[in-house]
Amino acid sequence: MRLRAAFAAALAVSAGIAEPAGAQDAEVDPRSVLQAAVEKLIEIAPNLRSVDVAGFAGQGGHSLCGTALTEALFVALDEEARNPNRVLRDKPLTVRRAGGAASRPDREAAAAIGSLEVDARGRAFMSLAFRQGDAVLAPSGRVQVALGKLACDPTLRPFLDHVAAGARLDRETLDITAPAFSVGQRLEVSIAVRRPLRLLCWVLAEDGTGFVTLPSGGADAGMKPGTYRYPRDFHLDEIALASRFENLFACFGAEKALPDALEAAWRRFAPSVGRDAALIDAETVQALMEEVRAAPGVSEATARVVVR
Repeated sequence: MRLRAAFAAALAVSAGIAEPAGAQDAEVDPRSVLQAAVEKLIEIAPNLRSVDVAGFAGQGGHSLCGTALTEALFVALDEEARNPNRVLRDKPLTVRRAGGAASRPDREAAAAIGSLEVDARGRAFMSLAFRQGDAVLAPSGRVQVALGKLACDPTLRPFLDHVAAGARLDRETLDITAPAFSVGQRLEVSIAVRRPLRLLCWVLAEDGTGFVTLPSGGADAGMKPGTYRYPRDFHLDEIALASRFENLFACFGAEKALPDALEAAWRRFAPSVGRDAALIDAETVQALMEEVRAAPGVSEATARVVVR
């Protein structure tokens, strides 16, 4: 949050000179804005070796178009990384997802920070800049863009609705159901596995944070087709619901092991002998979710856990 606040403050100073002429009057292809920002970044910092992409934060909610913009930025940065001039001069460019499996502290990296705003008239505005230390590099300014060119859903949603809306559902493979609960009842979520899968499950909160929960047998165990129950089949005692709340229980079903770095990142938050599950911050939840969703052979299911 401090990083985004600093970005916003710096952008406010530069917006008057950085915003393209006519940006308020006509929509432009967001990919052209991203490409121009990357080109400007390399012009300003030609020796840059790494970029951490923090994604596009929605104002007033989360949008699937924010995810689409993030992926489009990865494409633009990857094109720069594969630029023949860069390769021939042995000037590699590493692009990572901030908070993701490959992320690590790097003072020399530039952090790509964007925002997406959809107003009451349905107009979309994006901004992007790269922060390196105290410097804000290549700010795009606030640009009106044509999100239709990304074929994404611009609807702004609360976090849990956003996760469910973007889930890679395949109910012929994996499904999750939960009834409405009342205070005092015992929690029980049903997970239907319809083909052999490795389950990676977590519980997500409205503020974007989450906890990993492992099925009996551990993260490496393949789950045979059948119906499983949370919490009883997840090494947990029965849970009596003592207060009102709303969470999302979600599982990824993987046909095979995830890439090593992603497996390691997931395990880092998982419970183990003598250790409870670690709280995952909102930025890392978003990054891990997008990385697992991008892995081949992964399906997903979600269920709201509502206690009233």
